[in-house]
Formats: sequence, C-alpha cells, structure tokens
Amino acid sequence: RLFDIVTPDIAVFGKKDAQQLAVIRQLGEAKHPGVEIVAGEVVREADGLALSSRNRYLTADERVLAAKFPAALSRAAERLRQKQGSVEGVLSDARSELTTTEGVELEYVELVDAKTFSPVTEWKKADCVLVGAVRINTTRLIDAVWFDTDRRKTAQ
Repeated sequence: RLFDIVTPDIAVFGKKDAQQLAVIRQLGEAKHPGVEIVAGEVVREADGLALSSRNRYLTADERVLAAKFPAALSRAAERLRQKQGSVEGVLSDARSELTTTEGVELEYVELVDAKTFSPVTEWKKADCVLVGAVRINTTRLIDAVWFDTDRRKTAQ
C-alpha cells in the first residue's frame, strides 16, 4: 500500500531484517516492478551490535551480553566461509554458545536462502544469509550476516 500511495522510484530497506527485505523484494517484483529495491548495509556500533532503536532499552550490563550475539554470528559466518565443519555443526555451535550465555535467550540462528528464506543445509557461497534473534531481558534483537550475494542493489 505504501508504494501505491507514495509511488517511489527507489525504496531502501536494511539488510539487518533480512526476512523483511526478502518479502519486500518479492512483493515489489510482483506488484511494483518499476520500484527499485535497494538493500542498505547493516550498520554496526563499536561493540559489533547492529544499529537499532531497540538498543536504547539495554542497560549497560545487558549491552555487554547483547554484544555476544553478533560476535557469535560473526564467528559462525567465518567458519562457514572457511568450510570449517558442516552447516548444521556450525549452526549448532553458535546456538550452543548463545544458549549457554546467562541472560541471553536464543530464539533462532539459521542459514537461509536470501530469496526464499528456506533453510540451507549445504554450504554455498552465494545467496545465503545467516540470521538470528535473541532476547536480552525484554529486548528482542535481530541480526543478519550476508554472504554477499546481492551486490546488484546495495546501498552503503
């Protein structure tokens, strides 16, 4: 509806919410092929936490815990890039790391296809996104590490 009202030529959506970006792209292609969907890079704070308005709800102690989330995703992404273990093994290790961190409630960590969001069980260098969500107290944080597949429409 927004595209119908505004009739943009270009729309920018962040890569942090990878699932939202995938849905917007599918809807855009189907209903608004004239709108160019541009993916904005994930902007990170000094501690690695993805920039989000939700970060302001974190206390100083919770912020320290929250920084463990992108760190775990980053380590898992590097292991995948280096082919250090199976996809499920790498994901299992990342999940375990986050699950055993007191104060962090893991919702999910998955490697998915960037377009369909179906799980990826065999490592492929392209068209994948490592996604995750955690709760720190009442604050829900999401993050995504792209195996940059999508250089065609990416905003820096």
